Amino acid sequence: MELGEKYGINLSMKLIESRQNPIIKLVRSLGEKKARKREGLFLLEGLRMMETVKERQFPLKYLLVGDNFFHSHLVQSLSPLAQEVYQLPQEILEQLSGVQQSQGILGVAEIPQPLNPETIKPRGIYLLLEKISDPGNLGTIIRLCWGGGVSGLFLAGDCADLYEPKTVRSTAGGIIKLPVYHFIGACEALDFFQKKLIKPYLTVCQGAKPYYKTRFKTPMVLCFGSEAHGLSPEFLARGLESVGIPLEPGVDSLNLAMSCGILLYGAKYPNC
Repeated sequence: MELGEKYGINLSMKLIESRQNPIIKLVRSLGEKKARKREGLFLLEGLRMMETVKERQFPLKYLLVGDNFFHSHLVQSLSPLAQEVYQLPQEILEQLSGVQQSQGILGVAEIPQPLNPETIKPRGIYLLLEKISDPGNLGTIIRLCWGGGVSGLFLAGDCADLYEPKTVRSTAGGIIKLPVYHFIGACEALDFFQKKLIKPYLTVCQGAKPYYKTRFKTPMVLCFGSEAHGLSPEFLARGLESVGIPLEPGVDSLNLAMSCGILLYGAKYPNC
């Protein structure tokens, strides 16, 4: 059987048999930030992610399929989106995977050009994350924003790499669905919100009005700092309205992604 016939693919599917193949070495290197930056590429992995790639018609540079992958319809749909399609032994694919048991399919795509915030026509709810260092938290919040219908996500300051494999996996496809914008720091972000008439709400752990007593006005942005340090003084010095989540005595904070979820849905459905 010709390679590709198993999946009903008309275009050529190439075979990789060696761990020393240059494509394998390239894909393996993309687990490192410096390699992603050098190559301008990142990894997308798993069935849910690839279903989103298919839905969005997101272009791939490479599509790698394990030799025991049985979702032929998915390979058929994804192959026209890829510049090159490879079949390889499952055990090699397992070594490239960031999880213990690979689902047998992996894509490599070009890192998109940064989005320009000036193109925004403000509407609805936005989230801002300042100096978020945990890639799993960042990915989970991107997934939350996608599921919660957020208009866009802003990152300010030195944050976790958006295209780190753990971040990408945690988004469950949201990485290619949700608009994400970057600011150098707090002042740049706040000046932008003022210019665009987007109302910021600062999330703090103590001394803030409970979110369920707040009259939220859109377009708005919920601003979150890191779990360890919260928002920077540049945010707090502006005298902006702050909101919080009441906690039991002795509890100083919640997980960041959990806090984002509570406040996002509290702001979106204030009467529930």
